[in-house]
Amino acid sequence: MEETAFHHGYLVRVDDINYGGHMGNERALVVFQDARIAFLASMGCEERRIAEDTGIIIAEAAIRYKKQVFMGDALDTAVRASVAGHSALDLLFTVTRPSDGAEVFSGSTRILPFSYSAQKVRKIPAEFLEKIRPYLVDERPS
Repeated sequence: MEETAFHHGYLVRVDDINYGGHMGNERALVVFQDARIAFLASMGCEERRIAEDTGIIIAEAAIRYKKQVFMGDALDTAVRASVAGHSALDLLFTVTRPSDGAEVFSGSTRILPFSYSAQKVRKIPAEFLEKIRPYLVDERPS
């Protein structure tokens, strides 16, 4: 399977900057969230609805910092997905700074299909799996 990524831009704002003069470490999760919302919207989905009576919740996150990011930097986030079981998907993020081609940070968030009405985790909906298929790097449930 050929790997494809969804791309989303982000412009570093003043509220992303910490006392050290660069992007605060916690702001990487904001960049991931911004890209995740755009990724889902591109497929006609949103965090509260990826299928009938099914949204998503975030179960865990991981970040790897590689370069400092500064005020005004334009960033590009590539989003891919990986099936992590029958009820989990990992969204994989690679964030680059196009001005110098540097990969500045990367990471992942594990999302679980979740019924907000039943308050329980669900199996990955087949219709959602079909929508994200072009972005999957691995389809084998673990």
